[in-house]
Amino acid sequence: MKRVLVENGIVQGILVWDGVTPWEPNPGVQVIEVVDDVEVHANWLYDGQTFTDPNPEPIISDVPQTGPTVIS
Repeated sequence: MKRVLVENGIVQGILVWDGVTPWEPNPGVQVIEVVDDVEVHANWLYDGQTFTDPNPEPIISDVPQTGPTVIS
């Protein structure tokens, strides 16, 4: 498990903590426990259930795009 710091629906960072040393997050910051195989990074969005990359890479399709025919 890893712990993610979330404030106002935005991931502030991934927490590295031994779970023993006394520590509390700043007011308004949630600590969300996430299984290790879930991908999440700082500045991603969190809606209470799902982490989302706010700037995903565009999906490139193998399907040819159609457009206007240029006549010269």
